[in-house]
Amino acid sequence: LYVAPERPLQPCSDYWSIGVILFEMLTRRSFLACHPAGVFCYLDVQYPDAVDISDEARQLLDGLLQPLPENRFDFKEIIASAFFHTIDWSEVKRRGQQSA
Repeated sequence: LYVAPERPLQPCSDYWSIGVILFEMLTRRSFLACHPAGVFCYLDVQYPDAVDISDEARQLLDGLLQPLPENRFDFKEIIASAFFHTIDWSEVKRRGQQSA
């Protein structure tokens, strides 16, 4: 379910898995239930009708849930996404170094 559609798996396959988890957190729906045809309908993310998701969240999910690894968001695109616009990533890094 959380495994990316490509084979063999690659490091960027983890970003697909993060996208599925984020999808389920934001929609409160199972990713599989929203995509009953399985990997054959992964070309477009199917959002539940009754769920209101911000444009920023959709943009991030659409970037993470790209079926082709070369089109999927990488780390730099994830942290630069509008979804995380309020996060000061240099502060996150600084705090992480302090606790290490």
